[in-house]
Amino acid sequence: MINHYQTKGLWVVDIPANARFEIVPLNGKTQALFQTLRAPAAQINGSLFHNASSPIGTVIYDGVLAHDAGSGYGFGVGRDGPDFGGPWSKAWRGYVSGYPGLIQDGRRMAQSIEDPRVFNTPTRRSAVARKGERIFFIASAGNLTLDAFAGRLLALGMTEAVNLDGGGSSQLYAGGKCINRPTDNRKIANVIAAWEGDEAETQDKGEVKLRAIATKKQPVYTASGAVEPGRYIDKSDACEVGSITQNLLIPVTYPTGSGPRKAYVRSLEGFTQG
Repeated sequence: MINHYQTKGLWVVDIPANARFEIVPLNGKTQALFQTLRAPAAQINGSLFHNASSPIGTVIYDGVLAHDAGSGYGFGVGRDGPDFGGPWSKAWRGYVSGYPGLIQDGRRMAQSIEDPRVFNTPTRRSAVARKGERIFFIASAGNLTLDAFAGRLLALGMTEAVNLDGGGSSQLYAGGKCINRPTDNRKIANVIAAWEGDEAETQDKGEVKLRAIATKKQPVYTASGAVEPGRYIDKSDACEVGSITQNLLIPVTYPTGSGPRKAYVRSLEGFTQG
């Protein structure tokens, strides 16, 4: 069972070892939208980024290298589940390198490069960490330097930890709600998410998560992202919305004169829940 609590100035989400993890590109979407569409039991913002489509570090999505920083230490999902290590230490299905790695084998990691803006400025912090067989998503309740943040993680007994994006991007969800305060609903590059038990099974089956009503005429797209000429969702059409795809297209089933039809939309900004 996923639990969350506040201790030592940190918001902590405790995730069991049998949870299913994914690292998903958001490409400028918000965590709030991702939560609505995929309903993970827990989620946290991922890597730093130059812009929402250009992550910093080594990043792998669905087995494909999205950005190559060459080295580092990070969190990933492999054939045997979640783990910590270098980007080339195993065949990762999903991976983000920390900027920087904070704790390895129970010891604070030495930093060869220090960016004063990232390391020394007190700000909100985020991390993914491990203690024993469990993974933890952690966000600071206040502003901390990176050194102070690492010290608090060590005080909690974490044996592995990597720093994730902080500041306005630091956003932590548990049980369908954002639990850290203050927080921004910022558009970010990627998210680390976890499902457990029946929730994970539901995601694998791709079952419908919600119904939505179009508030204006909407273009529709193919699975590859191409516009479907002459096809659209009409204003006030009631649609069934499926789980977000790996490339962040959103499957919808909408009414037509010949019956329900499946297509894709790029966002739900022109819909209201119904």
